[in-house]
Amino acid sequence: MSGLHCPHDLPGSVQRLTQVLNKLRDEQNFLKEFWKDSKATEFQHDYLETMEPVLMGAIVALSEIHELYGETFKKLRDSEMML
Repeated sequence: MSGLHCPHDLPGSVQRLTQVLNKLRDEQNFLKEFWKDSKATEFQHDYLETMEPVLMGAIVALSEIHELYGETFKKLRDSEMML
């Protein structure tokens, strides 16, 4: 979709959320090495495991919105050329 004007930085948002997701995964792995009691398991389950699907959903949704915006913009531009 290069060359199309998007008023929002959707690709940048996707990239930043992907970096957050990768950082979360790294921190989870680090945490698992040092915190191994029942509270760690509870924290992992209640907070960390619930964040990954939310972040993945946001990444997918923003990617789809960006693609839809590009397709719509292209169709509008093409229809204006035909007038």
